[in-house]
Amino acid sequence: MRERAAERSAQAKEREQEWRAARKGNETKLAELEATWRATEREAREALAQAEAIEDAVYDLKAVNPNRTSEEDTRTPAELLDFIETKGREGRCRAHQTAPFNGQGRHQAADKMNARTRRR
Repeated sequence: MRERAAERSAQAKEREQEWRAARKGNETKLAELEATWRATEREAREALAQAEAIEDAVYDLKAVNPNRTSEEDTRTPAELLDFIETKGREGRCRAHQTAPFNGQGRHQAADKMNARTRRR
């Protein structure tokens, strides 16, 4: 493929030189030469791109472990919402267990701190 691309590039260069030489002559011949030159150049680019695509597919050198297990979460959205709700309740319960309220909307720990500072 690369050989074909190189061959097409060489042909495109020849066509370009012919076009430059004929620029001073006939306008119709000039347009015809330019069209063939552009077509050959486009074929060369396409052949090179195709060769690179083939090489990239053959020499795919990504560092991927084929034996790695997937760590994807397979829970449904409903299950996730239930889980979040449960964890939220657990967090609220723990907060009340560690520093219980005094009945006036404040934690007892805050009342103890205030009592200490008032004594000083």
